[in-house]
Amino acid sequence: MNTNQAEKEVCQFLRAEERLNAELKQGHYDNFFDSEEEWLEYELEKLREYITDYINGKSIEASDLYPIKEFIQHLKFQKLLDRYDDLYSMEMINPNSKEDMELLREVLRNNHFDDEDE
Repeated sequence: MNTNQAEKEVCQFLRAEERLNAELKQGHYDNFFDSEEEWLEYELEKLREYITDYINGKSIEASDLYPIKEFIQHLKFQKLLDRYDDLYSMEMINPNSKEDMELLREVLRNNHFDDEDE
């Protein structure tokens, strides 16, 4: 492969990546979706497709996946810490205080405690 061909491949790669980034950033504005949920499902599917295409690539080696593994571990740990912080905050709430109970309701409304990663 010569330098010109490599430069074309780099440019093609960058265009495709930027197209995906733009779609994910602006897609819910630029595409017709019936609801926010429909957009979120589409967005999740595009991200899963992108990641699995990379993971299932022909030239992938185990060493290529370790940074992804470490990043995922970081995300899982951060989610666990966030959950702990929320639960710890809830324990500090005085059940006899109207303000504290309103705060508790707000925290519960804004956080979805799912156990799918555990």
